[in-house]
Amino acid sequence: MLSKPKKIIVASIGVVLLLAVVALFTFGGWERTVVGKYRLQQWEDFETYYLNKKGQEDSGGGIIDGTVRRIGWSARYIIAERHAISHGDPNGWMVIDMNTDKITGPISEVELRARPELKDIPIYQASEAWKKLLFSPFSK
Repeated sequence: MLSKPKKIIVASIGVVLLLAVVALFTFGGWERTVVGKYRLQQWEDFETYYLNKKGQEDSGGGIIDGTVRRIGWSARYIIAERHAISHGDPNGWMVIDMNTDKITGPISEVELRARPELKDIPIYQASEAWKKLLFSPFSK
């Protein structure tokens, strides 16, 4: 049986941990590493995702100027289906080459799958990728 001071310490630690978890779920806006310096950010509504690059200032739509609907990655490429922030910009797939940091697109899904270096990259809904990235070998 624990003494009264030990019970207070254990209870205090439990409260602190509970508050930390509540703060994480309340404030959202977290980022998880996709590959290298690239991060998937979950917005405060827990339904909107952006792609950011560590060390680069966010312009409001992330590095692809839009929200991420679906995303896939390999050691060399990130592919992200974006919904453009500006209604004048086209939606479509953006391709990031990790070797050059070059971003191309948007391209159609047909064009994406026609590129041999991209066609076998698994694609996930952004919310599914968010969960997967918690345990991803690239998330380091």
